[in-house]
Amino acid sequence: MFATIKEAQDHATDWLWTYNNDRPNMGLGGITPAQKLKLQMAA
Repeated sequence: MFATIKEAQDHATDWLWTYNNDRPNMGLGGITPAQKLKLQMAA
């Protein structure tokens, strides 16, 4: 699947960034986890 461990780690890092910053989460009211964190820190 991946040629090296570094390639797998890079892929996982990219996926995690997308999950937290680009993908809205319906369980959070349609916002991203990063947006939720910013709202909590501002309160």
